[in-house]
Amino acid sequence: GILNTRPLGRGRRLSADGPPMLSKRNLSLLLLPFAGVPLFQWARSMPQADLHDNSPHAPDAATLALIAARTRATNAAAGRADVAKVKAGGVSGGASSSSGGSSGGGSSGRNISGVAVQGCPASRKPFHVVLTATADNYQSWQCRIMYHHWQRVRDSDPAGRCTELTGFTRLVASPGGRPDGLEAEIPSHFTPEYEPADISRFHGYRVINRPRSVTYFLKSARYAALQEEYLLVAETDHVLLQPLPNLDTS
Repeated sequence: GILNTRPLGRGRRLSADGPPMLSKRNLSLLLLPFAGVPLFQWARSMPQADLHDNSPHAPDAATLALIAARTRATNAAAGRADVAKVKAGGVSGGASSSSGGSSGGGSSGRNISGVAVQGCPASRKPFHVVLTATADNYQSWQCRIMYHHWQRVRDSDPAGRCTELTGFTRLVASPGGRPDGLEAEIPSHFTPEYEPADISRFHGYRVINRPRSVTYFLKSARYAALQEEYLLVAETDHVLLQPLPNLDTS
């Protein structure tokens, strides 16, 4: 017969009675995925974390009471400032609360006079945007971008003063629930994030901080002080490009 003399490529050799054979190196690469199966089964066999907020690092009742007291005091001070601005002819309030103290954000905080505005249609349903995040630098810049676009869209809404975009809170899971400094730029509320030991129970899934921070927020005085009846829970990779109508029909 005729011998095929074409190059066989690296890692392949001729067989006396069949097609080219794989080398040991390539065979090892093929078997590599199967080696991960025992590791995957071991990970699945690890005890799953309890999703309820009863970890040893969760704040106790005394700490939560202290946070609530500070938040109520901050809300009261912010409310007095907002009322003074409204009486002076201002359009919106400029302060919101955090668990560690007041937070700013210029004139784009909780819009006291914008929630109930005379002359707006009865179908108007103002909503509060809650942006969940952590305190790392990457998400801090994402929050800046999101808040910038929220302000731009709100201010350019054809509905004008009847816009449904009336409030914004950056909900931050931070170490110990401490402020990170960005509250001077963006209205923020801080909740304790999971410790590294707790995160390991969720196999490194840090996003588990998101539902936990929302749970804390719904129990806070900050939430109780909101005037909007609707919340839009957003993520840091969201960006508003145009007014978002509230389509609820209930």
